[in-house]
This record gives sequence, C-alpha cells and structure tokens, in this order.
Amino acid sequence: MEIAEIGMWQTFLGRGDVEAAAKLRALERALERRSYLVGDRLTLADLVAYVVSADAVARAKEAPAAKRWLQQIQQETRRLAPEAKRLPALVDLKLPVNVPGPLPLPLLTKNDKKKDASSTSSKKTTTTVEKTTPAADAAAPKKKKTKKAPAPGPAGEEETAAQIFSLMEIKVGVIVDCWEHAEAEKLFCEKIDVGEAEPRTIASGLRAFYDLADLKDRKVLVFTNLKARTMSGFKSEGMVLCASSDDHSIVKFLEPPKDAKPGERVALEAIENQTPATPSQVQKKKLLEKLLPFLRTNASGLACCDAVPFTLPEGPVKAPLPTAAIG
Repeated sequence: MEIAEIGMWQTFLGRGDVEAAAKLRALERALERRSYLVGDRLTLADLVAYVVSADAVARAKEAPAAKRWLQQIQQETRRLAPEAKRLPALVDLKLPVNVPGPLPLPLLTKNDKKKDASSTSSKKTTTTVEKTTPAADAAAPKKKKTKKAPAPGPAGEEETAAQIFSLMEIKVGVIVDCWEHAEAEKLFCEKIDVGEAEPRTIASGLRAFYDLADLKDRKVLVFTNLKARTMSGFKSEGMVLCASSDDHSIVKFLEPPKDAKPGERVALEAIENQTPATPSQVQKKKLLEKLLPFLRTNASGLACCDAVPFTLPEGPVKAPLPTAAIG
C-alpha cells in the first residue's frame, strides 16, 4: 500500500496538465493532519513534492500545513546533508523559518534517541572488539543481522486511483432539509436522503458560496462510507462533493443527472465497483486522502477520477466549473 501511495503522489505531482496551485492545494489538504505525505517518515513522495512545489509553497500566503511540512523537509535534508550529496537543490533552497504549523514534529523522538544511543553504543563495542580480538572480522557478519524490507509486489498488485475509487461509496442524495449552523458561521446543517431508511445528517462548509434556499430539494453526490465525525457539535455522516477553483474562491456542487435516484452509486466508465470499504477501512488505509488528488472536472465540466468520467445509469456527472478540483 505504501509503495502504491508513493507512486500515486509521484504521478500526480509530475502531471503537466495539473496547475501548480492545484498541486499546492492537494498538498495542504493532505498535510493538515499528518507530518509526511506517506506514512510516518520521509519518503520519495516528500522529496518529489519538495522539488516540484517548494517555490510555490514558500510564496503561498495561506498554506500553514504545507509551510510547516516544507520547513520540516528542509531540516531533514540538512540533517542528512553529509550523506545526501546528490540533493544539493534540496539542501541549499532558502525557506522561511519559524513557520507555525498544526503538527510540529521534532526531528528525533524519544524512541529515535534511544535507538541512536543504542546504535552508538553498539558501534563502540564493535570497534573495541575489532581492536582486541583477531577473530572479530569473522564474527562481525553474524552479528549484523538486519531485517530486509519486504520486496514490492508485482505492479498489478499496486492500487491505482480507479481501484481506490471502486472501494469508495459515492451515492446520489437529495437534500430534504437544511439550516444554518447556530455556532459555526461557515457551516450548513443538512438532512440528505441517500436511499436509506433515514436521511443522513451532514455538515457542509458552503455558506460562503450558497444561500440556504439553493440547497432544499437539490440533488447532490455524497461520500457515504466515511466515519461519522462531530463538527462544532453537529454529527456529520458523510461528505457532499463539490468542484472548486484552485484558489477556492468558487465552489459548485457536482450535479448528478436529473433522473438519478437517491441511493444510486457512482461508478467510473467501463470500471466495475467493488464492495465498498467499511468506514474504518477507509480511515485506516487513508483511502479518501489517496483518492482526492485524482478527482477533477475536465475541460467539459465532467467529473472524473484520473481523467476517467464518473457515471450513473442515467448518464455522466457534471459541474458548472471545468478543470477544477473535486472534494
């Protein structure tokens, strides 16, 4: 999974048809609740993102998570500089310092320090043995037992964007009731019929883009296999999909066909959906975070996953905002 995730970030960041601002927004969204793009350590995905996006992140006015990550990668590469001579562009880049961020991460955790201390102690012991024991050279190879990283599986086993999409559950919904959140000025509270016994309660940060009257009886698309979360005291059981401009100044609902029925599940053209992942699986495997960078509308306004259009039995899904990110 980690190898597939790194590969997806490399593919997305290397795409020439995706504007720098869109890449920056994807980075900011992915790094809001994590310290690295993949896993809990520096990987090739971070280095590729650094090379591609460092200038844009450093110049951005509002990207606190990305700036925090950028400063962190700068520190990491400086620490590795003696052994990373192939990365002068990373080490020499001038970046802002003391950038505030939501997840400050120390270069060395307590566990890391213990490991380093243990490693240093081990090296000293080995050096002493080599000086005093002639048979040390023969014994050394037996002492240096390290676990090999698991070999990557065949390319076909890596999850593509389409495969991840097929595990997500996106359903047609109808907003049957809605009101403004009493305490959160950006949120609408909605009850949305997604073909289940009871409507779902969902919070959407859309008050800057729509009037309350625009929402009632509107057909929308909803991620329905996400874990419920509480937003300013309101239980939200899904996420409504919208297209947004790169600077997030324009946001528009994705629009299912007029005849689409509540509860119908979106698929990709010529690709069969799988049994949806459970909300716990979606959260644990970070499926939503992996998928979002690949969701965009094309030049015709069709909603797509990695350039493959969304589809429903009644037709494609559209948005009045071409070449825009979906989230």
